[in-house]
Amino acid sequence: MAAMRMPAHLHYEAALVALSVLIAVGAATVALWLTVRRQSLLQKVVAAIAMGLAISGMHYTGMVAATFTAMVEGDHPHGHASLQQTQLALAIGGTTILILCLTLIASLVDRRFAQFAERQATALRQAERNFACWFRV
Repeated sequence: MAAMRMPAHLHYEAALVALSVLIAVGAATVALWLTVRRQSLLQKVVAAIAMGLAISGMHYTGMVAATFTAMVEGDHPHGHASLQQTQLALAIGGTTILILCLTLIASLVDRRFAQFAERQATALRQAERNFACWFRV
């Protein structure tokens, strides 16, 4: 809301902002709780809906909390944005893609470590069986 350019002052109603945060935290908690329980398709769908409600509920409650008051003539906002809209959109998009790529790389590395640990555990079990065979005689 604060990024909107217009000759107006922005004020928030504190109770509605707090309600917005409660909606976001509550619905997101329900969504995450449903996600980690069981992995049935119905639970995944309900969890996705709950997360969507968390996001949209927080957004629209926050929008209701905002009040714009028109400025009088001669009262101009101070300062200027350092990024134009196109530059800001490119920066956000680029950062999002970077975060997604880093997450994918971390996931692949984690999978490799899990496979390595499984191979090591299998080799250790085999070595323990071989060692036990030597001393059973």
